[in-house]
Amino acid sequence: MKKSSLLIVALLAFALSAVAQNNVPKPKNPKIDYWEEAWGTSQQLMFTIETDWSGNPVADDCTVEALFTGGDYTILDADKVTYSIYTDDDQLFVFTPEEFPQDFTEPTTELPYGFEGMCCDGTTLYFENRNAITATADPFFTWRIGIQVHYTVDGVRNSSDIIYLEVFPQMHPATEVTSTSFVADWSSEPNCMQHAGFVGYDLYVTNKATQETTVIADIPALTHVSEWGNNEPLPGRTYLLEGLTPGATYEYYVVSKHHWGEPTVDIPSNVQEVTLPLTDGHGYEAGDVNHDGVVSIKDVTDLVDSLLSGDNGICSQCADVNESGDVTIADVTTLIDRLLGSN
Repeated sequence: MKKSSLLIVALLAFALSAVAQNNVPKPKNPKIDYWEEAWGTSQQLMFTIETDWSGNPVADDCTVEALFTGGDYTILDADKVTYSIYTDDDQLFVFTPEEFPQDFTEPTTELPYGFEGMCCDGTTLYFENRNAITATADPFFTWRIGIQVHYTVDGVRNSSDIIYLEVFPQMHPATEVTSTSFVADWSSEPNCMQHAGFVGYDLYVTNKATQETTVIADIPALTHVSEWGNNEPLPGRTYLLEGLTPGATYEYYVVSKHHWGEPTVDIPSNVQEVTLPLTDGHGYEAGDVNHDGVVSIKDVTDLVDSLLSGDNGICSQCADVNESGDVTIADVTTLIDRLLGSN
């Protein structure tokens, strides 16, 4: 068979597969109701596979309006509904017979709807003696856990989105960076409940050169209005750090604090790093007059050319290296001294 014929067959097979999948209803996205970790030994994920008033699992065409008005929606065959658990960066969780000997005889990544056993009771998964907190050795997740619902008919599958709960703080890169400030950001999407027992965050910021550490304690969580109209806490927020040293490099991370009937449990995030510019304006370092991202001898020649020709095609803010308020030959001297001192 010629290559062109093989390609046509492959495209037809792909098209037929897509058509078959489109004919299989897509399950409504699940909800994560809660995550709880008790004393570092018992973790529980409480979730909801969306159903109608009669307890039937439904497709994504089921809306609140349809339920209240008796409108049309698709009821799924419960025997064809399964679900999977994911951690961190879409990592599929495997239930093993070694860890759950009373539930499984072989490694399993999907559970049937309503499955009950030592690991589950239909709406809650129990991860007994699993290290989840990031401070422990070999945690099975470090910041989020999620669930996805599948619906399979005659070997053809359609799946919901993966819905995540960001359990532990995940620090993102700094935003709104100036020479003396930046925004630390560990905010989360408004799609889930806050982790159990939350009492506040402590933010740690360290100047790498001086090793001076500042701690901002007891930062509350952000909240959002849920679909039921009440305020729900989110597992993250942002915080503006000000009065910092221009040009300095800072390491920073946040600790989430929780009470579970024991002394406060501290859960640290990952560590981020940011280097502040020496001057504000375009976010470029003072002396980088041509904005190529580095301060070099090319900036010296461009600055000299600009002074001799009167051309204003350079960044005057970055050219004012000595911060006198004017761009003069003194800035050339200061820039040369800085370059020589860095070698």
